[in-house]
Amino acid sequence: MMRFSTLFFLSLGSAAAGFTFTGLPGTVLIDTDVSATLLRETTDSTEFSLELTAEDGIVFQVIQVFQGEEATSIPFNFTPTVAGLYNLELITNDNSTEIFGFSPIVNVTTALPLSSSSLPSSSLPSSSLTTSIATFSSSAGPSTVTVTSPPSPSNSTTQSASNSAARMPQKLDIGAIVGGAVGGSIVLIAGLVFIVLCHRRRRRK
Repeated sequence: MMRFSTLFFLSLGSAAAGFTFTGLPGTVLIDTDVSATLLRETTDSTEFSLELTAEDGIVFQVIQVFQGEEATSIPFNFTPTVAGLYNLELITNDNSTEIFGFSPIVNVTTALPLSSSSLPSSSLPSSSLTTSIATFSSSAGPSTVTVTSPPSPSNSTTQSASNSAARMPQKLDIGAIVGGAVGGSIVLIAGLVFIVLCHRRRRRK
């Protein structure tokens, strides 16, 4: 961290070099190929080394050595293999350790942070669950218990059951009325036949 602070103050006091980085992510996974672009001005040095340096100042990886570089847009790749905080530094090739420029801090990690959009959502609609909250008191203090009950039957199912139950007595009443009417008719006809037969017998006598 001390080295990063030193580099920050050097950037505030020196504007001689115009080296900048573009397309460099702030957080990357280890063992993952990272692509970025180094931008230089025509007045910048043409001989320099691009190094991946740890926060304690140790050069972790020499990415590329440039000799007589005239391009102003230089794509490059590197693959970090150890987690930690790093800078990309542009160093002179004459071992004078003069720094021409450096990148913002790159955090190399073993796992990228999860975003809220990647979290799985419940397959049940919010309206299908009923939540009850009960509060209990004990010697250790009040505690709250949340109970989630399964979804209740829909209104259409309840109405269908009610309609079916209401229709059954009506069907029973109609059957009883028809049966009673037929039975009564038969009894009445039998009674009339019996009376006619009795009347004929009396006349014969």
